[in-house]
Amino acid sequence: MRAPLGAGIESTRLYHNRKPMQVDTADLTFHSPSPWAVKHGVVPKYPEDLALAKSAGMRLIRYGIPWWKCERKEGEIDFEPVRAQLLEILRLGLDPIIDLNHHTCHPSWMTLGIADPRYVEASRQFALALKKEFPWLKKFTPFNEPTATTFLSVHFGKWPPFWTVKGWDDPEKTKLEVQSKLFPVVEIVVKSILLIAEDLQRVDPEVEIWWVDTCEYHQAPHNPSFEWELNERRFLFMDLVLGNGQNNGYLRKFGFGEDFIDWAVKHQLKGTVVWGLDYYSHSERKYYQRFSRAPSPNPIGMVQVAQQYWERCGRKPIWISEINIRGTIFARLTWMKLMFLWVEDLERLGLDIRMVCLFPMIDSVTWAHYAMRWCRRRDPTGGLVHLSPDLRTREVSIMTEVVSAIGNRTMTPAEMPQYLFEPLLAKSIRGFWWLMAGRGWNDQAWQQQPNNGENGEDRRKKNQSIPIPDI
Repeated sequence: MRAPLGAGIESTRLYHNRKPMQVDTADLTFHSPSPWAVKHGVVPKYPEDLALAKSAGMRLIRYGIPWWKCERKEGEIDFEPVRAQLLEILRLGLDPIIDLNHHTCHPSWMTLGIADPRYVEASRQFALALKKEFPWLKKFTPFNEPTATTFLSVHFGKWPPFWTVKGWDDPEKTKLEVQSKLFPVVEIVVKSILLIAEDLQRVDPEVEIWWVDTCEYHQAPHNPSFEWELNERRFLFMDLVLGNGQNNGYLRKFGFGEDFIDWAVKHQLKGTVVWGLDYYSHSERKYYQRFSRAPSPNPIGMVQVAQQYWERCGRKPIWISEINIRGTIFARLTWMKLMFLWVEDLERLGLDIRMVCLFPMIDSVTWAHYAMRWCRRRDPTGGLVHLSPDLRTREVSIMTEVVSAIGNRTMTPAEMPQYLFEPLLAKSIRGFWWLMAGRGWNDQAWQQQPNNGENGEDRRKKNQSIPIPDI
């Protein structure tokens, strides 16, 4: 695998009962300096986490800036909450990819979230202030996962502003809902992305845009037109920021405004853009008459899906920005082996892959509930180290050793160990089993997972919910 490994720190802000909390996932894992760490008497772990990434051979690191902490009052920006972390990144010689808004990290005063009419101008001013304060920053993600964030916020009602699009049994009503709720927010998000990119590249022509979005594929064998619609929808944001909105079938079907498409053509992304793809087992979904299933029981795999995105963006450089899976350290290792082997396949096909990011590099918290419900439950998805049950200690393991060997080029993906998945996970991703064969896989090398208490039942017992913090 020629592409280098990179790391990432999860920093989504938490909500409870649809109200923003004064903590994010980086606080709960004690990565960041915060009142939460002070309250629990824990020294912030960011120096340890960043040093772990560097020792594992990682030089690029995705790093989210908690906008909500840095602009608690409208127009009053203070970067003290992230200054120490960014300076430590600089001291260690790491190359950060700055995530300006990770899902729900907008300020509290922006009550409608990404649908707030103040979002575009406020996000531009925030990005420019950050660049002015830290002029050595060169790589930026203006908006994390615009497809997932927008649809979870405005289509499925999971995140602010908690709007839903209704009327599935009535095509005309659905079209009106999409036009009145979804498309205005799409315009806000696209305008923010394009104007931030313009502003930053005007200040510093060396600024690079590192795009991050979901890498999806949908199957609906009973309804080919619906399958076509879903597979056009996944390219909605990519097409708009590339100036190709007029060619997107989903936008045409639901009557997206031509004036905005023309505006996006004039302001399309320029300069260096690296297209990030987030591929998970649930990135492929299959639809039936009355329900859908993800992970799909019939996935086509990341190689084919990534090629579709590569062709759509004009065969530009890409990076694999997220690839984790929820499971034991042994399950995660085996999943990473599959992903790394697929990256090698993509490289053989001629794709210019700039980085494979282990995001998050340490276990996250509360993501089983979209970070919308307080539970402080460890989410076992970390790609480098996993957390102790109290979230305070980074526990190195065989996963750390193997990933470090890959990062430092002393092991190839084909040499990675492979373990049988735990029963529940094996059932969930059973469609991927036929893809785990051929080059790099050894049918005689499958191992049982050692019984070290890292099974799903034990995790649930160790990570009980705790009272909501008063901070």
